[in-house]
Amino acid sequence: MLRIGDVTLNSFVRTECANFTKTNECIGVDLKGKGFNLAGACWIIKEKKPCKYFRKCVLPLAEQQGIYSRILLEYTNIDQSIGTGIHTRFCECGTELKPRERFCGKCKKIRRLETKRGYQQKYRGS
Repeated sequence: MLRIGDVTLNSFVRTECANFTKTNECIGVDLKGKGFNLAGACWIIKEKKPCKYFRKCVLPLAEQQGIYSRILLEYTNIDQSIGTGIHTRFCECGTELKPRERFCGKCKKIRRLETKRGYQQKYRGS
């Protein structure tokens, strides 16, 4: 457990996040066992991107420890939607989605190719 005066967002993520390993990598598994961060790098620490797992599971721990306002202040620099009523959605790869989008352009292309490949295998007998 961290002392209240020494807590920063990075130190809080390193000590409290269940996905963060000792080798400074992110396992990237959500509560349902689905992988969301396949790159292995912590989005908050290395890429300064918002993390849905951190927001749902780790941030409430800060409130229990009495350091919520300090952690929230730092995290709002990364995820501006947390302080407002606006909900920002993210793709599986971590890219912010536009309104009415399901996937980012890169993931959309990958999924389309996978679907096409499956269709071709089914009907060509490969």
